[in-house]
Amino acid sequence: MIKVNKIEQPLHEHFDPEGKSLGFLNYLEHLDLRLQIKTEKADGYYLIFNDLTIRFQSNGRLERWPNDMYDQVESYLYKLVRGINE
Repeated sequence: MIKVNKIEQPLHEHFDPEGKSLGFLNYLEHLDLRLQIKTEKADGYYLIFNDLTIRFQSNGRLERWPNDMYDQVESYLYKLVRGINE
């Protein structure tokens, strides 16, 4: 039987260059912020993930991407493409 699963999106706190919290962002909000950083070539933004400070580069990329950070979408897409049992 098919049912709708309620899935909570992971949220991670993001900060501006002065250390002011921008809030806890979901994946789409995170991507939007990255695009804005790239467009504006902004520096100094960062997020906290599992007590790690991860800085955004001015091209919108992250200095590193830890395992389990916003990986839900990729996991589901992988299962769709490759098969659920892999």
